[in-house]
Amino acid sequence: MTDLRGYGDSSKPPGGERHENYWKRALALDQIEVMRCYDMPAAVHGNCEDYRAGATIDVDHASEDGAKKVTCPLLVLWGERGTVGRLYDVLAVWREHATNVTGKALPARHHLPEEVPDQTLAEPLAFLQVPRWFVEHAAYV
Repeated sequence: MTDLRGYGDSSKPPGGERHENYWKRALALDQIEVMRCYDMPAAVHGNCEDYRAGATIDVDHASEDGAKKVTCPLLVLWGERGTVGRLYDVLAVWREHATNVTGKALPARHHLPEEVPDQTLAEPLAFLQVPRWFVEHAAYV
């Protein structure tokens, strides 16, 4: 279910002179934007293939690694209201596979960049210790 503007954790823009930011048509356009990527069969297929790989070949590859662990610093982010955050101690799981793990749950479900884009960007920037002056002047921000 999409968290439409004005509800839940979504944006809360001003209503506008005629309440146009909350017209059903405006809310419908929000939903269309969310679903646009799933309107392309290749995008749906790619999404499904990612999950299939996670349940098959990725498991094989992980078992081939044996006791080897990732040794570089690792940032793990997940949605606190998502399935992963509810069912697992995420940091404990990753600490089985890496030696230097940090991370936290973000106030989202599953799609962090779509649900909490500012936090999803802020966490890796802080983790990588990107200087504030760079972030403030970068073209992509």
